[in-house]
Amino acid sequence: MTIDQLNSTNLSSESNFAENAHLFWIYFCQGLFLMPANVLIFGSIAFHEPLRQRKEYIIIAGRALVDMGEGFGLFTAGLIRNIYIIDGTAEKLVSRINCLLKPWNFAFAWTDPLSHIILLTISIDRFMTVKFPLKYYTLTTRYAYSLVGGTYIFMAINVIAGVIVTLPYNYPELEQICFTESAFQSNYYLYYSWLSVTADFLSILIYAVVVYLSVKLTKLSASDQRIPALQKKAMNAQRKVTRTLGICSICTFVFNCVPLMVKILVQPYVGGAIDLLIPYTYVINQLNPMSNFFIYTLRQRDLRIGVKNFVKCKRLTESALQMASTSAVGVDIASRQFGSINSVSVKPQIVRKI
Repeated sequence: MTIDQLNSTNLSSESNFAENAHLFWIYFCQGLFLMPANVLIFGSIAFHEPLRQRKEYIIIAGRALVDMGEGFGLFTAGLIRNIYIIDGTAEKLVSRINCLLKPWNFAFAWTDPLSHIILLTISIDRFMTVKFPLKYYTLTTRYAYSLVGGTYIFMAINVIAGVIVTLPYNYPELEQICFTESAFQSNYYLYYSWLSVTADFLSILIYAVVVYLSVKLTKLSASDQRIPALQKKAMNAQRKVTRTLGICSICTFVFNCVPLMVKILVQPYVGGAIDLLIPYTYVINQLNPMSNFFIYTLRQRDLRIGVKNFVKCKRLTESALQMASTSAVGVDIASRQFGSINSVSVKPQIVRKI
């Protein structure tokens, strides 16, 4: 759910714009965090071959790219809208097409619904890992690229349709502060909002099934001696990623679904009183993509090592990454492969399994 669906009825005059300028500065700060954070995630996966050979990380990179675009939209919306407020031109009338071409609306048109739909894509991928684990093990990276590419193409078709139905609205009618809800034809925006909400709830429901199947699979694989050790190792790695993305799914429920449910269930009983709180719900919504960076890097050690070496512009090999991921001094070992520091031996007693 976007900033504009929540705020367009609450910020409808110059005075209200000025009173809520602090909200736009919050959006500016959130965007300022989301852009570099997701550049690090996307860049580290693209930069290191061992990471981009993992199907689940290709999908995570696809989501990071979406969150990066969302950050750009927030950054430009917060900055330029406050510039309009400061110079007193926020109420200048422009056409819907002009609004649609504002940098934040150009970004939000793609990234806002796509950020919800790609959550559903991730849930479907995790369902594949626990329902068909041996089959998933044999799939190549083409599967992951196809899944992410299909999601992007689906959204592209929707955005093109939204632009086409909005083209006739080419006369000045909207303040140039330009909320996204007003930039699109109203029926299309209603469709795109419900598409986002539906994707969120479906992704959470599917992930509940994933958790159940994952627990069941863990018990079965532990006792099945027919599964080769290498496949068991790969399945264990997949289960860890599944748990990581499950935490992301919980954040989606807390930061996106709960505020929406509160609005839907409470607003009929309190009337307009809740309108004062509605603009802040989007701030809460953005805690979801902001939390992803910390969840990924704290939970996935190989990705954390990849980010550190990406910042240093040092490529990781598969062997260095494996050693770094299983050693208590892994980061140090990985970094020594690229520097001139004398090699050090790792004592067996300090090697531990993650």
